[in-house]
Amino acid sequence: MRKFYKNYNNKYLQEIAKKVISGKSSKSEKRFLDQYYDFFDNPKNDTGFLSESEKQSFQREIRKKLNNSTGQKRNQILKLYKPSRIAAAAAVLIIFSIASYLSFRELNKTGIIQRKLAVADKSITYGSNKAVLTLADGSKVFLDGTSGGTIARQAGIEISKEGEGQIVYHAISGNAKASTNSFNTMQTPRGGIYQIELPDGTRVWLNSASTLKYPLSFSGRERRVELEGEAYFEVTDNKTMPFKVACKGQLVEVLGTHFNINSYGDEIASKTTLLEGSVRISSVETGNYKIILPGQQAIVRHADLTVRNVDPENTIAWKNGLFQFDNEDIRTIMNKIARWYDVEVSYESELKSMRFGGTVSRYSDLQKVLKKLELTNTIHFKIEGRRITVMK
Repeated sequence: MRKFYKNYNNKYLQEIAKKVISGKSSKSEKRFLDQYYDFFDNPKNDTGFLSESEKQSFQREIRKKLNNSTGQKRNQILKLYKPSRIAAAAAVLIIFSIASYLSFRELNKTGIIQRKLAVADKSITYGSNKAVLTLADGSKVFLDGTSGGTIARQAGIEISKEGEGQIVYHAISGNAKASTNSFNTMQTPRGGIYQIELPDGTRVWLNSASTLKYPLSFSGRERRVELEGEAYFEVTDNKTMPFKVACKGQLVEVLGTHFNINSYGDEIASKTTLLEGSVRISSVETGNYKIILPGQQAIVRHADLTVRNVDPENTIAWKNGLFQFDNEDIRTIMNKIARWYDVEVSYESELKSMRFGGTVSRYSDLQKVLKKLELTNTIHFKIEGRRITVMK
């Protein structure tokens, strides 16, 4: 077992990882990947198989392969495992792909994402399903402490909690009596995530530190909601009543489609990425608009509205339980980490030129995520309480 990692070529390992994560593997392939993961990432197994000199040698091999895979002297791009481009991954990427796979494996045992209990070293753990629902009368429901079943009834609408991290709106008698001036608001805190099914059947996933305001009943010529933060939408088709999302600097109009909006107040731009259908993006400041197609992203930055081609899987990785960085600057990456782990971030020096790419499970402890970024040997972190200091 001491030379276990040398017994299989890169392509074989990549194909096995891809099959296991997609659920298409055989029992023997899944068992093999479990063993391979345990060899590299389980401290007990690692201690039993590798001497100290071998550990150091393996670390050098990781850095060498990272350098070879990025082609940069200081390997400022950390490439981990990318499901959509598995064939291009380097050998070292397999180690991280299996770490992400294990997170899926652990989640799928229960089908429910749960927050880890704090351990003695007070490690900072990942977020969970939690949100606050503010009803039309101003009363608040803290959803992470609410059992399943009916939460509230308002003007012919029943709100129920169905499963972990999801609420659904139903018309009690078929015709909701709510005024279009009656609004509910769903708000996720830092370290929170939640899913909601709106009165028209549209499904929305809210990322951390996000707010969605919507009417109790859609009527008239449009279905209009307001968003601050990030959300993924699967909109129910209704050609006579377009669905509109108003957020910082832009208005997104759709008929029935799947798309993601990132519109945090502390980010420079608002980004809308389309997965299915077509949407029209309008700049609130100028009135200019563009229609985007699947695989495109509209970016509204002040008065500018631009469109670019992107990999949509990168954009919705958060919904699928992943951090997926696509050549992103360190501040953008740390903003995502800060929201999900509910931590504060400071910088010891200017790091604007540093960019990273790769995939890491959002359901890993914070220290594990940061350690993977540190493998580039270009950046380091210091954790004090709930504050992270970023250093060269």
